[in-house]
Amino acid sequence: MENSVRNGIVYFLFLLVAGWFLYSGVRFGMVLEKEAKEIYDLRTFSAFQYLFPVAAGMLFAAPELILDIWREGRWKIGWLKLLIIGLPLAYLTGANLQFLTGEHLLPFPGFLTGGYGTLQNLMISSICGTAFGYILLSSVRKQPR
Repeated sequence: MENSVRNGIVYFLFLLVAGWFLYSGVRFGMVLEKEAKEIYDLRTFSAFQYLFPVAAGMLFAAPELILDIWREGRWKIGWLKLLIIGLPLAYLTGANLQFLTGEHLLPFPGFLTGGYGTLQNLMISSICGTAFGYILLSSVRKQPR
């Protein structure tokens, strides 16, 4: 019963924090978009568009990590999960950020996302960024002894 109450409190607090985070993030994104239109500089707004989903994905994995703190055991990192799933997701998210530098540091065919700067590109990057953030944090777990 005690674990159920503690888990319920963690999940309820997560709901409040996640709601506030997503609402604030969307509002901040709108401010950045307005500023970008006024000064004709899309770099900050674009970086936010690609990195905010990573933070949101990490937020979605946070409740289990918080519950792991109270469990007995040793901390383990799921390297296989990070390498096989996380690395390609990080590549797809990071490759879209390379246009901010003006350089093409990563080989990335534009046909995978429908070309740079398209709405389809943003959607794929958002999905990959959210999944990458989740994988990044969910790969750290406490294993029972």
